[in-house]
Amino acid sequence: MLIPAPLVVDADVLIRNLEYAVKKDYAPALLGQASGTYSLFTGVALFATPQVVEETERHLPEIVARTGNRDEVARVWGEMFLPRIRVVPVDMGEIADQRIDGVTALHPNDAPTAALAALLAPAVLLTDNRKHFLPFGLDETKTDAVAIDAFAVGELRAGLQAASIVPRVSAIAAVEGSKKLVRALGPEITLIIGLILIGAFAWYLTTQRGQRVRGQLMEFGRIYGPPLMAEVEKRIDAGNRLTAFAVDEPVPQTPLNLIARRLAVGEPSMTSAEIVRELAMHSLSFRGAKNQVTAARAWLARHACFTEGPRGHWSLGFYRAAVPD
Repeated sequence: MLIPAPLVVDADVLIRNLEYAVKKDYAPALLGQASGTYSLFTGVALFATPQVVEETERHLPEIVARTGNRDEVARVWGEMFLPRIRVVPVDMGEIADQRIDGVTALHPNDAPTAALAALLAPAVLLTDNRKHFLPFGLDETKTDAVAIDAFAVGELRAGLQAASIVPRVSAIAAVEGSKKLVRALGPEITLIIGLILIGAFAWYLTTQRGQRVRGQLMEFGRIYGPPLMAEVEKRIDAGNRLTAFAVDEPVPQTPLNLIARRLAVGEPSMTSAEIVRELAMHSLSFRGAKNQVTAARAWLARHACFTEGPRGHWSLGFYRAAVPD
């Protein structure tokens, strides 16, 4: 699985990992492949509610007391954690799911995290307190084991991107997204560029100099191919375990579910027009609206989970850079 389920993290996991990072001076597996730039082509996306971030910050003095290093706690939280956690506010009244009601009955403070997990489902819910989230039917896999699997999947995705045969095109795609590349150049030109580069490489392997390169590649594959494939298989297995651990998606899915998850694992940013097209792919539209794009923008603005950025682009949640005293 190259695009893992989105990771929704609870405060207890953040608190424990933050203390670990301060004591060990090392990024935990939870953050090892977390994307600081919210690029879905590299790393993994880590999501949390504002309530989870606030609860973690309320516990910072306790971590300072246990570690005896106030400056390091502030630095690690502000420089290592916050830039890698996508904060997503949730409107409790907009997400109907019996599992959320069950969590609310058990522990009301965890209801927003339950709502975020349901919104992005299938999503991996990382919590050390499974009793509060019994309605989601989480198995007994330890959170750290799940984080290690997420780290492995992130490594595989980053490695595949780095090994791309068309580095220039993939580099642009990594920054702007493949759809934006196609839109900028046109689908025909993009396809031609890819074919030319691949064809040029294939032709090069037939030349005298290329013959030596091909021989080196074959020798490399003979020596390193099996262990490399074994490593790839391990990471694919890790992705499969992540999928198995993910909470089930709601049935039926609502337009809110569809767009929120698309922004979580598909496109980090979409315009109102792109969202209209995405909804149309699922036979959904804004009934009675003369202008679907205008209606989509109004609909997106009503939901707290969506953030409008420059040039009318929408994303899921936001990054928070400020560090409290």
